[in-house]
Amino acid sequence: MKNLKLEKAQNLEMWHIRGQAAPAAVGSLSCGAPEMFKINSFGDFGFSTSTGPTEFYLVDEKDGSVATELKAKADDADTYMFPRQDALFVLTGEGWKDMMLRVSAFNFKVADDKDFVMTNMAGVSTWFRVSDTDPNKVLFGCDPSFGHYLYETLCEVVEEVKAL
Repeated sequence: MKNLKLEKAQNLEMWHIRGQAAPAAVGSLSCGAPEMFKINSFGDFGFSTSTGPTEFYLVDEKDGSVATELKAKADDADTYMFPRQDALFVLTGEGWKDMMLRVSAFNFKVADDKDFVMTNMAGVSTWFRVSDTDPNKVLFGCDPSFGHYLYETLCEVVEEVKAL
């Protein structure tokens, strides 16, 4: 676990898509519409996920092609797309799952790279997306008002674990 590294994800943006026509709009994207709490991925950390029958999240690189594609479709009636301001982080390194067990009750060892996991970590509601291109990478986010606290707390935990 000596190679663990926590970083703020600077190059990503997150979108919330809602509306009766949202399933068709997301389904027409190159990445397609995912099953509930499953991920359709593209790129390193880009993904779409369904959080309800007419509700989706999309994470893409800033000014990414999938978000741009969806923005054009969201202009149609009954599809609403608005930015989320989640604090986004990437944790890399062997043993990240063991480290996460110290701050969350969720057993990340059973997480699949197609799962969109919503859980509580260090007292903060968070969501997770395990990289499907690198099993030693995880992207996660939380409400921005808790971003600084979560980042500082996890930096301390990473340093403690690296010292073991």
